Amino acid sequence: MSVVQFGVDYFPRTRGVSTLSSPSVIVKILREAFKLRKKLNAIRPSGDAGSKK
Repeated sequence: MSVVQFGVDYFPRTRGVSTLSSPSVIVKILREAFKLRKKLNAIRPSGDAGSKK
């Protein structure tokens, strides 16, 4: 198994209340993650970061 690190944009909340605990939001997150799994699994290290010596 390999571990790959990649950046994620983060934007702090400027107003409102988190809806992350809402069941519909959780289902949406899981659907999006499932759709992205092939792209995420295809990420490979660049340069020497992933080479074994």
